[in-house]
Amino acid sequence: MKPVKNVTSATVIGAGNNGPRAGQLIGDRYRLDRPLERGAMGSVWRAEQVRLRAPVAVKFLDPSLIGDKEMHDRFMQEARSSAAVRSAHVVQVFVYGTEEGVPYIAMELLDGENLDARLGA
Repeated sequence: MKPVKNVTSATVIGAGNNGPRAGQLIGDRYRLDRPLERGAMGSVWRAEQVRLRAPVAVKFLDPSLIGDKEMHDRFMQEARSSAAVRSAHVVQVFVYGTEEGVPYIAMELLDGENLDARLGA
């Protein structure tokens, strides 16, 4: 994934107005703060679990891919596979859902470099 640059709180990621936006409440639990990364399948946002005030990451399938059954299935399989593994080496998945028709995965937020940067080093 490549970092999202020059993004303001009013910026919408994705196609039209169907993409996530800063301040948006997702699944009545997570308030989006800012985009962290953007890749071929979608975007990852820093968010806050509202009631616990805990930081989380929320990954969204790009709205342009929602109609692509293969990509939608891959996104769902990613959520299922990650949720099935219990390891200090795999991010913990909290929930899979949809918001305004856009699939998302809420997960543990990890500090540090992204995998592309790590593998590049």
